[in-house]
Amino acid sequence: MAQTTGIAIEHTSKGIPIYAHIDLRKHADIIPFLERKGIQIEKKKISGTSKCPSGYLTHEQFVEQCNNEIDNFCLKP
Repeated sequence: MAQTTGIAIEHTSKGIPIYAHIDLRKHADIIPFLERKGIQIEKKKISGTSKCPSGYLTHEQFVEQCNNEIDNFCLKP
């Protein structure tokens, strides 16, 4: 049987399938089925510039802090 891209099945150590990971970008047609099963799917797009929850850093903030730490470490006598 051919393997479908965008779907990965995890198995236990005994080979029993327990989890399915589905890339909903590739398989958007399954979303109505998941919603009928009671799974709530947020329908907004995720962007790299979206606001992070409080206490988290954006990508830009993380890179800036890393660069500052490296600069401070390299400049110490």
